[in-house]
Amino acid sequence: MRKYRRTVLFIMVLATIAMCQNFLVPDAKQGFKIKASMLGMDQTRMIGWALKDESWNLFGAVRLDGTNYFFYEDMAWTKQTINGVTYESCIDSGNVPPLRTLLQETEKAYPLSDYEVAHQHVTCAGNMWHVEFVGEKYVVCKEENNYSIYSDLYVIKLEHDQGITDSPPQIAPKDCRPSTYTYVKDDVSDSHNWYSKRSLQQPGNETCILVHGSGINPSDFKTKHEFIESYWGKDIYTYLKQCKDVFFYYEDSFYTTWYNNNNSLSFCNIATSDQEDSYLIRNKIIISHSMGNLVIANAIMNGYCAIDHSTTRWYEIMAPLEGSKVANYLEKICSKIDFLPKILQLEMCDDGKPTPAYLSLLPGTPGLEEASITVRTNTTGAMCGRNAKGLISIYSTALELVASISDLETPNDGLVALHSCIDSEQRKEKFSEDSNSLYYSAAINHADGTCRNGDGWWGKDRKPCSWYASRY
Repeated sequence: MRKYRRTVLFIMVLATIAMCQNFLVPDAKQGFKIKASMLGMDQTRMIGWALKDESWNLFGAVRLDGTNYFFYEDMAWTKQTINGVTYESCIDSGNVPPLRTLLQETEKAYPLSDYEVAHQHVTCAGNMWHVEFVGEKYVVCKEENNYSIYSDLYVIKLEHDQGITDSPPQIAPKDCRPSTYTYVKDDVSDSHNWYSKRSLQQPGNETCILVHGSGINPSDFKTKHEFIESYWGKDIYTYLKQCKDVFFYYEDSFYTTWYNNNNSLSFCNIATSDQEDSYLIRNKIIISHSMGNLVIANAIMNGYCAIDHSTTRWYEIMAPLEGSKVANYLEKICSKIDFLPKILQLEMCDDGKPTPAYLSLLPGTPGLEEASITVRTNTTGAMCGRNAKGLISIYSTALELVASISDLETPNDGLVALHSCIDSEQRKEKFSEDSNSLYYSAAINHADGTCRNGDGWWGKDRKPCSWYASRY
């Protein structure tokens, strides 16, 4: 059901893109029949209708696989009849796209003469516009009073139908709430004065430690600050306002493995650098990404340091606790993606050959099972990804390609299968799609988990940075 809801909401966005265009009559009701199909396929995937009234209120209904989906302004809900009994269910307000705010974005549309979408040439006998929304590109074709919207996944047909203008608005169930989305972008100063830690000079009182994953070759960065912006994102401090100080672990994870003891000792030194006791890590928030979780586990397994559970919280992000099937295909992957720029090779290849760091993530690697148990028994929460495309970024295509080449189990984040990150049926029950939860199942990819690509514009299961901000 979740994947269908995501499909419906995505198509609602596309339909609204066309309906919000300033080439619609602004002060008149206009109704449309909706037909949706996958790009390159003639079979109709969804049918429905949509209506814009004189006040730019949007409402309508679509039907997919026996379930009716309704939307009105910024609310959405389902209605299904089973054995004569009708069931209604609101779609969580945090996962409803703010449809009316699309008007502001679509006003930026510009005309085209021709275009290609997903390598398919788009022809239009009428007028054609190019629209961008949340990093996605769309083409809207208007032929008389009908519209076609093309994305890299769907073709949506909106056929003008005057009879729909008499359709009454749908009445949402009483417990439905409008979209909770608000867009706020904080400014972050570029004048970071940092050495091994960054004093944030903000209201938080926590000491935080961020531990990176594989693929870091220190020789690639002129300064440690350059590394921070590249790996964690230039806005990372905005989402760590609970932290008074932030320490950044920064070691080679390109040529070294997760069980490299020097790297594990380095973590312990950083984690205890502000306390007299160099063994028990006290009063810290630890946030570790990918292979970084295994580096910490190795430190604990070897007795270099330990977590004081009464004062320290350790949060896991996208850890390959069962290894990654991608490691089995590294030779093939490196030969296939060698043409990509280095940044898009995800730092897993060195001159067309697999790096030692990624090879150490082979399923069944000695010590991996003990490391996964160590992570599970010492962490307070976790974030796992389940969408290789994730938030639209330069990494989306590369991660989708890697997941495809390696036949990585789905769902996955492009590098780590969801089951490898969750790692146990007992933990699986703790995960939710709410970024405020301790255990977060997010529709993002492996790169998104570092916060370098920010939050998704809508959808509470697409907000990795907000999850960082909720870690106290």
